[in-house]
Amino acid sequence: MNKIITHFKNNLAIYLIIITCLIIISISLFITHDGDNEEPNLVDTSMLKVITLKETLERFSSSKTTFLVIGYKSCSATATYAKSLNIAQAKYGFQTYYLELDSIDETQMDEYNELKEKLNMEYNFQGTIAKFGEFIGSTPMTVIIKDHKMVSGYIGTLDDETLGNLTKMYGIATKGY
Repeated sequence: MNKIITHFKNNLAIYLIIITCLIIISISLFITHDGDNEEPNLVDTSMLKVITLKETLERFSSSKTTFLVIGYKSCSATATYAKSLNIAQAKYGFQTYYLELDSIDETQMDEYNELKEKLNMEYNFQGTIAKFGEFIGSTPMTVIIKDHKMVSGYIGTLDDETLGNLTKMYGIATKGY
């Protein structure tokens, strides 16, 4: 029994360090996983005009041409694209409307289906040809709305030159040329 007590006294510092490490790890896991399962907001929307699903559908009724991006707040590709868009908007003078897919809930399924119908251009995405609206969820999505319909669409990010050409072609750019 004395050997056990002597062992614990001699190794007390080691046991305290191990216990402290276990407590720190447990606390850090508890703090970083608070149980709400909310996705992080990676997309900087400060330079984008964030619109609702209803407002997105209203863009199809507008006489103005709309540059629309559809994405998820936790999508790293959308976050990277938003940074490029911020620079391109300043350079070419256009407004980006942004629909956050995470903002759509089950009470909006009729409007969601209406949006899918309005995104009716055929598109080839990774070898699958279907209506553009069928690919909602593959983000980021860029949509040009003109004359009350979708006239152009792209899934993925667009580089600065393509953004410039696209916004010029559809009369969205107000400067840079």
